[in-house]
Amino acid sequence: MTELWQLFTPWWSDLASFGRMGKHGLYVWASVGLTVLALGLEWGVLRRWVKRQRRQAITRTFET
Repeated sequence: MTELWQLFTPWWSDLASFGRMGKHGLYVWASVGLTVLALGLEWGVLRRWVKRQRRQAITRTFET
């Protein structure tokens, strides 16, 4: 059980070291940021599409 618990201990000494990620921080955090941006845009586009589909379904219901 002790070995498993050691997996959860951080290897960095402070938060700044975590942010730098051993000289790869810029690449890592830029990738994370772009992924969050892409997912947010996808969510927004899908939300607009669902609203449009619902509006069209209601319009079709009242036209017939």
